[in-house]
This record gives sequence, C-alpha cells and structure tokens, in this order.
Amino acid sequence: MPEQLMNTTAIWLLSLALYLLLLRKEAFHGFNRAFLLGSFGAGLFIPMLPLTTLLNFLHLNHLSAIWESSVEYVTEKATSAQRQQTANAASSGLDWTKVLLSIYLTGLVFALALLLRDANRIYRLCKNGKLSQEKGYRLVVTGLQHAPFSFINCIFVTDMAAYTAQEWEMVVRHELRHKQLWHWLDIWLLQLAGILFWFHPLVYVYRRNLQLVHEYQADCIAGADQHDYIQFLITQTMMHKAPALVHSFHHSPLKKQNIYAKANHIIRLAY
Repeated sequence: MPEQLMNTTAIWLLSLALYLLLLRKEAFHGFNRAFLLGSFGAGLFIPMLPLTTLLNFLHLNHLSAIWESSVEYVTEKATSAQRQQTANAASSGLDWTKVLLSIYLTGLVFALALLLRDANRIYRLCKNGKLSQEKGYRLVVTGLQHAPFSFINCIFVTDMAAYTAQEWEMVVRHELRHKQLWHWLDIWLLQLAGILFWFHPLVYVYRRNLQLVHEYQADCIAGADQHDYIQFLITQTMMHKAPALVHSFHHSPLKKQNIYAKANHIIRLAY
C-alpha cells in the first residue's frame, strides 16, 4: 500500500508539473481536459502494476534501478519505524495502526458528509424553487442570492428579472455548454476521489485545474461582446458561492485574484 501511494503521487506530481509548465496557458482546452483526466486515472490504476515493470517496458532501466532503490530504502525505513512503533505500543498499550486507521476513516466520513451536504442543498433548491421545463434544460428559480449555476440538466438562478436579455443568453449558452460536454461527470469523479484520498493535496490541485478548463470551454461559446461578457463575469463572481458539485460563474477561474488573468485569456481567444 505505501508503495502504491508513492507511485500514485509520483505519477500525479509529474503529470501536474508537465501540465502547469507546458499546457495550462494553451487554448487547447479539450486536450487539456483529456490530459488531466487521463493522468489522474493513470495515477489511480497504473500503481496496481509494479512501477519497475512499466519503466522497463519504456526502456528506462536506469530509472527503474533508482526507483527500486528508493522503494527499498523507504520500505526498510517504514519497516524499522513500524517495528519501533510496535515496541512502543507494546510498552504504552497504544496501537498506532489503529490510530492512523481511525484518523483516515474520520476524514473519509467528514468528506462524505460534505458531499452529502452539497447534494442535499441542491435537492432542497429543486424542491423549494420554481421549476419549469425550458428548451433543452430545466430552469430552477430559487429566490436566493447566488451566482447562476448548473447541475446536469438544471440551471439555477436567483430571479429571471435580475438579468437583461443579453445576460440571460450568456448564462444559458454558458451553462448548456457544461451540460453538452458532460462536465458534471468529471466533477463527480473528482469529488468521489476526493473522499477516498481526502488527505492527498494533489487531488484538489487536479480538481481546481479541471474546473478551470471547464470554465474556459464554456466561455469559448459565450456568443456575446467580449467586453460585456467580462463585465458580467466580474459581477457574478462577487455573489454567493454555489455548491461544490455544480458549475457556477462564481467557481474556480473567477476568484478575485484571477479575474483579470481570465479576462486577458478570453480576449486572447477572441483575437
């Protein structure tokens, strides 16, 4: 298990470094999305095979030798530490394996509770809001203060009167793009992975960058004057946050410190 976790971390770390250095600023958003999902999945499944086998297959025998030495060293240290902990536990009556397992399960339950809280929030918005069937989507008018957001086939807004005709077109085109590209499935997969790997910081780095790519893909078909669209995005990011399970104008790329960076990105795509 420690070796598999090391392999997963190594794959994710290398993939993210490659993405952040070479791909993040490129406008090939479909490729970037595939790369993030593919490398994340590779980090989950490739460690089920010995990494040395993969390195030898790629004719990277020197890396294979280095990796074997590293794993042996870490394993030896872990075994030594475990023996010491066992000896200490025997004298103190404390089983550290059970303590670590308890910590992991506590974190897992807490992460699952957060997911269920967001799912319940979406359910209550659907139940208490005004639901109507529109062309290609369901509209939920909540009457609450929040940025517009979408979840699978539903678009949630505060009030239709809060938007001009042009702004409403921006909202619908943006959110329907999320639906057409099945972005919600990516978010669910990363949320579930975040429950199992709640302790791993790279999972959250993946999720943030994937949400960023989602927003760029949706922005590409905004269909409005770029200046007006940017101004609309800025006003929406100042509103209340939406649940983590949805796509919202407030979400990842539009935190206050990134507004102008995203504005420049949109302008670069337009010209």
